[in-house]
Amino acid sequence: MVCHIGSRTGCILYAAHLMTKAKEIIGIEIDQEWCKIQNNVVEKFGMEGKYSSEIFFYQKYFSDRIKIVNEDAKSEKSKKILSKSDLTIMNNPFQWFSKDNGKADFECILKSLKPGSRVLLCHIEEKDIPVELDNYLEETTPVDPVVNGPDHAWIDELKAFRIFKVLEKKS
Repeated sequence: MVCHIGSRTGCILYAAHLMTKAKEIIGIEIDQEWCKIQNNVVEKFGMEGKYSSEIFFYQKYFSDRIKIVNEDAKSEKSKKILSKSDLTIMNNPFQWFSKDNGKADFECILKSLKPGSRVLLCHIEEKDIPVELDNYLEETTPVDPVVNGPDHAWIDELKAFRIFKVLEKKS
């Protein structure tokens, strides 16, 4: 399962639908209007279909790949989703919306994640992370990513992405 916290327009969800074989792709978004937009896009473009690798097309009669959840990331429903997610994506969702720079939100989410799963943090600078990640996550971001093709101009963009493995919970 892939989960995007603060999915807003749903772009990450749509990319996951097109680029992965994830059986479930879930966007957690607190704003009801953004959820409506995402649901309209999913419906309009038929992304509610299930990917079939054998025949490489989308079968629209399944409706179990992309789901939009209109919830706070700290809700019980969201924590249940996070506890099952294999990849959780956060694109700086709390810095601007939380009184404590997202500390309580980050801690709640990090405590809810499935041990061994992965977390992708996008565009979050070290100084803006309000918790000690070492208590929850081990960084696995490649130091020297392999780049294919003649144009490497986009490689600087990769610096905005950090990958982590969720640690076993301490008792």
